[in-house]
Amino acid sequence: MRTRNVTPHAGHIGYAQSSGLPGAPNGTPLTRTTNNTIVQNNRNTTCNRVPGPRPAGRQCDEYPFASTLEGGGAGGPARTYGQNPPDPCPETMPDWVVRRPIPVQFFNSKGVSMCMMPGHDNMRGGGIVSWFYTKNRVHDGDTFYVKGL
Repeated sequence: MRTRNVTPHAGHIGYAQSSGLPGAPNGTPLTRTTNNTIVQNNRNTTCNRVPGPRPAGRQCDEYPFASTLEGGGAGGPARTYGQNPPDPCPETMPDWVVRRPIPVQFFNSKGVSMCMMPGHDNMRGGGIVSWFYTKNRVHDGDTFYVKGL
């Protein structure tokens, strides 16, 4: 899957993969899940734990996607990137989210990446993931790759 026309979303995926998370082509694949309990647990372990209020017009994005077995509920450290604007993820995150410097280098192959981004980009990115699953007939238990920036 390649995330087009959603630069913040694709950039976040690229940073996450650079930090060691799975899903990059020629690496360890992601595994889709359609189990709603797993999907909700992934969300509850990541972005749903970030207290509000959120910055105006911004939403929390997570990678690996909540719809994967490698999502936040699979365990491991949470991370985000940069310090200040124009860094990709300048917003304050809770203490349990480790801030990694840019350029991003390997951190851990387990865990989750979280980044606040424009809400329209986050929603479009989620729509692209859903489209990708449907268009490519990616079913429960199927593996796939994602190319970030």
